[in-house]
Amino acid sequence: MENLAKNGACTAMAGNKRILIAPTDEVESIDYTDFATKSVTFRSGFAFAEIQAENILLTAEGTGGAFEHRTTCRLSGTKWKYDSLFEKMARQRWIVKVVDNNGQAWLSGSLSEPLLFEWTHHAGAKPTDEHVYELTFKRRMSEPLFATPL
Repeated sequence: MENLAKNGACTAMAGNKRILIAPTDEVESIDYTDFATKSVTFRSGFAFAEIQAENILLTAEGTGGAFEHRTTCRLSGTKWKYDSLFEKMARQRWIVKVVDNNGQAWLSGSLSEPLLFEWTHHAGAKPTDEHVYELTFKRRMSEPLFATPL
């Protein structure tokens, strides 16, 4: 997976400063390192890709014995650059690592319960205009968020 760069510098919002993603088909395993921490092992040649986004928000709300995981962010770019990539991403399954402003990394998604990807346009009427996209990775899961190494 390649990095997705927005135009300009990365801005930390909502207490989170980085979002990294990986499609589950590039992941070898996700293992517990202790009761509250998991580590990700990738297939040879693969690693997390960073989305240089704004307004990064990570939630995992417990409801009825399950957890609703949701990670959203905003990314600016041109329609010709991102629309076809996002269509492809919507057909894949994902894990997400979010780094908060305290430097703690959190893992959402798993091989057995991967996250789904959705995206919407928030601005930019013409294909040549700068667009603002909202990206969402989400799923109702049986597990809470886990800490993970940077």
